Amino acid sequence: MAAGGAEMDSTGIVRRVDDLGRIVIPKGLRSRLGLGPGSPLAFAVDGDRLVLLCERPACVFCGRADHLRPYGGKFICGPCAAGIASGEAAPAQQAATPGGC
Repeated sequence: MAAGGAEMDSTGIVRRVDDLGRIVIPKGLRSRLGLGPGSPLAFAVDGDRLVLLCERPACVFCGRADHLRPYGGKFICGPCAAGIASGEAAPAQQAATPGGC
């Protein structure tokens, strides 16, 4: 099992780390995951495995990924911002949606 409880899909592709510590993510994988220049990736360690995770901005209160505004280095969605402004309690976190980065 991979980080997050999902099964890992092995591609059989092996890349070497260069002298500056970089690796190249194959174009097919970048396309499959929707990765482009500047796409944020997080690093996680799962036993002896290095796992790259797509980082999508999401509201810190509910987890929504739409109608986001930056606030204090984090993101907050419009509905949560409106709720906070009116004194309502923050909504429950939504489950992450699978898909590309």
